Amino acid sequence: MNVMDVATSAIVPVVALLAMGFVLRHRFLTEPALWSGLEKISYYLFTPALFVTSISTTDLSAVRAGPLVLSLTAPLALTTGILLLLRRPLRASGPDITSVV
Repeated sequence: MNVMDVATSAIVPVVALLAMGFVLRHRFLTEPALWSGLEKISYYLFTPALFVTSISTTDLSAVRAGPLVLSLTAPLALTTGILLLLRRPLRASGPDITSVV
């Protein structure tokens, strides 16, 4: 599978879903209260379910632990360090900094 096939298979479903949502919103689901309810159920129920399903079915046996841990901790440590250095110039409190991290 070449790079173009991978990019196409990743982008086309997203664009199709966005287009379908646009058509539904402007043609069939015109009530704001209904749309608000759909947004909430999607955010609080469907998105977490998608994450749990995707993570639980992922085969991590081919991934080495060292690079994985490094790729997760290095950006977090770097961001935290930079924000701690900029804490005074930004006049940010503890909760403000943790929200940015």
